[in-house]
Amino acid sequence: TWGAAAQADVLASDREIVLAAVRKQGASLQDASEELRADREVVFAAVMCHGPSVCFASEELRDDREVGSVVVQHYSGYAELSKRLRADRELTLEAVRRNGTNLRWASEELRADVEIVRIAVLMPGIWRSADAATLADGEVAAGVLRSFCDLPNPMPRELVLAAVRHNGQLLRYAPEALRNDREVVLAAVTQSHLAFEFVPQGTPQALRRVSKASGRKPPVRRAKQRCLRADREIVLAAVRQHGMWLLSAPPHMRRDREIAEAAVRQDAHVLHFLDEDLRAELSAA
Repeated sequence: TWGAAAQADVLASDREIVLAAVRKQGASLQDASEELRADREVVFAAVMCHGPSVCFASEELRDDREVGSVVVQHYSGYAELSKRLRADRELTLEAVRRNGTNLRWASEELRADVEIVRIAVLMPGIWRSADAATLADGEVAAGVLRSFCDLPNPMPRELVLAAVRHNGQLLRYAPEALRNDREVVLAAVTQSHLAFEFVPQGTPQALRRVSKASGRKPPVRRAKQRCLRADREIVLAAVRQHGMWLLSAPPHMRRDREIAEAAVRQDAHVLHFLDEDLRAELSAA
């Protein structure tokens, strides 16, 4: 009688048995013989069942565009394709439409493609992935936004909005104009109070440059309108999550009863930093 290993070798080389196996479970391709892992029909059957099974295919078939077209119809598997196919714009577009995290496996040129990056960042999947080269909390989006900053094109507003709605801390990578955009900042701070750290203080740099060139101070009313740390709704969104942010807001915000009360409800220690009258009023309440 044959040993188990010998029987396994025979089964792995039996084309009909392997075909039946990969049609049910694509990953069974890993147990096939080297010859069958280079068989187009077998590999097609495997990747149609399970895209990532392409990693067990021969090097030649991982570079086959028809195989790649089948693989990218799945949520994952794009990363296992050849370097040449990951530089194919059409294939990569389809891959990121299925799963935004596929962007990190694309060629360097395609990771700088505005259309591809926009599609990837707007896909929900990208927010659940981790990447060591990005934020400490593992958001792939941070790396995407950093790469976007290097492009000659301005960063699309809808991309930044999508980013901060999933992770408010990504506000730190937005250009100054968008860090002074009320809708963007409010979305960021509402998602995470930590985004308040990246809300610019005082008059925006662009306004300061214009004022310097003209030799005049910026109008007080205009500066207040643009200073989002003095925006009541934004400050409320921050202190409702972390009361101590009240200390980073303009002084007059500490005298706002609603804001102060929201901050104290979140953290009673805020009471110590309020005006005496308001402190007494809130303590009694």
